[in-house]
Amino acid sequence: ENVAKKYGIGRREQDEYAVESQRRAAVAIKAGYYDKEIVPVSVTTRKQVTVVSSDEFPKPNTTVETLEKLSPVYIK
Repeated sequence: ENVAKKYGIGRREQDEYAVESQRRAAVAIKAGYYDKEIVPVSVTTRKQVTVVSSDEFPKPNTTVETLEKLSPVYIK
């Protein structure tokens, strides 16, 4: 937000860029571009061992409209 403000990038432009970035990331992950970088990690809790083998993001169904509903984090 601070960098966007400094360079005059509006909220809509930021949201549009974020949506495109999410889409591109999903395509790259599906194509296997990150297979060597995203590796399984075991997380042990008291009750079980959980293996996390993929990132919960990107969210390829993200839309500009859903992002518009989010409040700014740094600039109020």
